[in-house]
Amino acid sequence: MSAFPPSVDPRHAAMLVRANIDSCEEALLRSPNDLAYELRALPQEVARLRYLLAAHLARPVSGGDFTFADPFSAASAVPASVLLTRQTRLSTGDAAIDALLGGGLVVPGVTEIAGPAAAGKTQLCLQVLAAVAARGVPGRAVYIPTEAALASSRLPEIASARGWPDPLPYISTADQLMDAEVTRHVLQYQLPVQLARGLQLQLQHDKTNNSKDGLTPGVVVLDSITPLFRGADEFGSGRAKAAAMGDLARVLHKLSAAFHVAVVVVNQAAVDVACSRPREALASIPTPLLPSENADDRRVSALNMQPWRADRERDRAARGDPAPDIPALGLEWARAVRHRVFLERRQGGNVRVMRVLPTVPSSPSSVLRYAIRAGGLVPDDVDE
Repeated sequence: MSAFPPSVDPRHAAMLVRANIDSCEEALLRSPNDLAYELRALPQEVARLRYLLAAHLARPVSGGDFTFADPFSAASAVPASVLLTRQTRLSTGDAAIDALLGGGLVVPGVTEIAGPAAAGKTQLCLQVLAAVAARGVPGRAVYIPTEAALASSRLPEIASARGWPDPLPYISTADQLMDAEVTRHVLQYQLPVQLARGLQLQLQHDKTNNSKDGLTPGVVVLDSITPLFRGADEFGSGRAKAAAMGDLARVLHKLSAAFHVAVVVVNQAAVDVACSRPREALASIPTPLLPSENADDRRVSALNMQPWRADRERDRAARGDPAPDIPALGLEWARAVRHRVFLERRQGGNVRVMRVLPTVPSSPSSVLRYAIRAGGLVPDDVDE
């Protein structure tokens, strides 16, 4: 009996077996480039295959209820129906960005903010920290750096431009963390003590102010995760690296649920290898975004599965621009987060676009054009 789902073409299943890959998990542990090499397959075929394998792992559990858990990384075991009853939103401090995100950052949950350098990732995180700190409750806004210390001079500027009080007295920060194991230790054993104190202060604050909206959420920012998993050498293998990502994701999800905080993880960008092909090849990309039932005679592209990439790829081809960027760390990390926000720089960096990457292939992508001002990120048609 095959270990692969019926949705996988028998030819591809045979290719996996010949490559000594005997499970969905084993295939997903490999990078797209490695998998394409081992299977001797086109990048488009590999992207479609990885999508089918990932969809199979996210199938319903007993009782027909889906989980936000990834059965592969076990990031969370809480059923969706339970999470939705506790779900709330944390404002980013800007109404337009909140609207793009469906009301703000999801709590509980882990949100990824990804993009190339100078796109505004840290600026958006500082804006959220300042918004939470403006409530004047210590321990509810936490910044954990892995690349650079907290930009303490920028925070008062953001708060002043938006009419908020000085946030610095109410923002906690950790020393710069250098590797995944130390980061997981800090998150698992040190940070909970601090968050517990902040949670008690928040409960007292809400009670004093007769809050009717339930417990007010906080925020934890990890800026960024990319240096912790940039290479596989320190982990010994790709499998060990993926396991370390899963361990870190479990800790982040538990922190979010236990202390009612939005966890924001910054990620860098990588070139989308699957889209690095000549402009002439893009002309054959079919207009429909999803394969038809009779797709045997049509080349299946990774772009058919992700409409936001298809739209962007056609625009890129028309302009003659280089291959686009996508969030780094691959599928292994992507499936550990609840929501993904990608910040882009276009036209030489003069135009910035924020996208909410869809979790369902057929759903449309949400887009907001923004600018970086004194008050952080704002729609670019709003004056400073």
